[in-house]
Amino acid sequence: MDTQLINTLLIKKDWLSAQKLLTEAINSWEHGFTVNSVAFSSDNRYLLSGGTDKILILWDRDRGSELHRLTGHSERVSSVAFSSDDRYLLSGSDDKSLILWDRASGSELQRLTGHSGSVRSVAFSSDNRYLLSGSDDKSLILWDRDSGSELHRLTGHSSSVRSVAFSSDNRYLLSGSGDGSLILWDRDS
Repeated sequence: MDTQLINTLLIKKDWLSAQKLLTEAINSWEHGFTVNSVAFSSDNRYLLSGGTDKILILWDRDRGSELHRLTGHSERVSSVAFSSDDRYLLSGSDDKSLILWDRASGSELQRLTGHSGSVRSVAFSSDNRYLLSGSDDKSLILWDRDSGSELHRLTGHSSSVRSVAFSSDNRYLLSGSGDGSLILWDRDS
């Protein structure tokens, strides 16, 4: 980075040019279509992208290369996540499904269906035992990761559930909706 040039630009109050130099990208990758969701692995070694092309791509951050191109959704991928141990990937799609993937092989492990609308957000619990999804059908579903079974369906929003998360102890679930509300849920109730 040319600090002398940046200082000169700052003295001349050429803020846009200075900002551009300060925010140069470290690396970039081409997914090919609109990217709707991205995630880092817990060790920051891997990157995951999901797009309107119905594809997830797993990237090696250091090499800047594509490791797996994951196909299985029939509509755009709207949300992606890594498990905390980086063994699994999770995707949600406009095809109303979630797919659990094996990170190492890129193979589909389970397809979870239960929503009647597009899946907008997905998350893993910190112990990786549970999955959570939020949908345009205004519901959240808590899933058992091993069996793929629906444990709880939570309703209370009057619009699409756009974002979901687990608390760090996995006891609570949090959802955000297009209706402008957040709801805190007890996982076991």
